[in-house]
Amino acid sequence: MSYSMMLMERCCDYPELLESLRGRSVLIWSCSICASLCNGIGSKASAESLSDRLTSDGIDVKGIIMTGAACIMSKVRSTSDDSGIDGSDVILALSCNMGADNISRVTGKDVMNPIITIGYGYLDDDGIPRLPDGSTLSSKSSPF
Repeated sequence: MSYSMMLMERCCDYPELLESLRGRSVLIWSCSICASLCNGIGSKASAESLSDRLTSDGIDVKGIIMTGAACIMSKVRSTSDDSGIDGSDVILALSCNMGADNISRVTGKDVMNPIITIGYGYLDDDGIPRLPDGSTLSSKSSPF
């Protein structure tokens, strides 16, 4: 059985992301559905790892929010009362483009999305995200 999902990749590497966040307080907001299933690019573990890495490199990380299906506005609204939002300069969205747009609409905050949405695809029986033609994503589909 395969499952339909949005496929995404990083649009930058870690050093570029780090440089763009210097001097800013950051809240990481990740989607626990497609972004998590897409090679773990937005999983809780990768968000925590990214938070630890950014913190060790001098970035003020205010916290992590996980939302199931950030593309669904009500899901974003239901988690938007987190105290880390007010204390952050920017929200780092680990989600598809629609999820990042929803986060911006709900919070009114500057949202940076270092993830590019490739389009729809599916999670195959082997757990590998695939494009409609059956091909796999590039190495940029791995977490930061």
